[in-house]
Amino acid sequence: ITATCGGVTRTVSLTLSPAASGGGPLTTNSWLKVNTQGFPVLTVGYEKLVYAPAPVKKALMLGNYHMLGSEPDQSMIAYDFEANRWDVLDIGSSFHSEHMPDAGHSVGAFAYDSNQKRIIYYCCSSGSNQPENVNHMWWYDVVGQTGRKKDLQTKPGAILLSGASFDPGNNIFVLHGGSSFVGTWTYNPTTNVFQQVTAKGTVPNPSVLLPAMTYNSTDHQIYLFAGRIGSTFSNDLFKYDVGTNTWTNLNPSGTRPSPRWNTNLAYDSTNNVF
Repeated sequence: ITATCGGVTRTVSLTLSPAASGGGPLTTNSWLKVNTQGFPVLTVGYEKLVYAPAPVKKALMLGNYHMLGSEPDQSMIAYDFEANRWDVLDIGSSFHSEHMPDAGHSVGAFAYDSNQKRIIYYCCSSGSNQPENVNHMWWYDVVGQTGRKKDLQTKPGAILLSGASFDPGNNIFVLHGGSSFVGTWTYNPTTNVFQQVTAKGTVPNPSVLLPAMTYNSTDHQIYLFAGRIGSTFSNDLFKYDVGTNTWTNLNPSGTRPSPRWNTNLAYDSTNNVF
């Protein structure tokens, strides 16, 4: 590259080399601890991590970054797989604004809408540990890195420990449980309508707390696993067909995981397993 400035000419040579592949092969059926880079983000145990596939290719959650206390979740944070780093996409405050919620936990009511490349979440759920409890529906544009509050005519109210997932085929956000007799609610982002539905089939306990929910992109249904029911814990597995509004209680073969709550569930479409 040759450039002239003020009568002085300079020439610089650049040599381009192919990017190093780096790393090494992963061992099948094993866990590997990853030493990540980026911002020192934090969790307190009531967050839900969701994956946004290409073109985003990040894992996202509403978590903590340099907070004074352990309770408030004020930061939208993301893990970039290619860069192997955590980044803070946005930061709110103790009280809600037009683009970020009041400081509190998103718990399980946090899902990724792959149709519009946005997070949809009903927030927040820290109860008396947050200064404001408005229970709004929120969208967060992951590509544009901006949020939006969506006012609702009807909503589930102050629920603390729900589960939720998004069905892109039907363009519906599904929430279940979280408090006494909440049951199943669906949210349509096109019409901005949140409504309680009377589902058919074998419905999970309407008051189940902190169940794990995720979407199966192969059979196009939402799955719910585990949760707390009163003083007991469950290891039941259900699936929900949004199109027919039907829950099915599954009875898988093999050894089930032990009963639990405050857990998570992810789907691997390549191997068709959770």
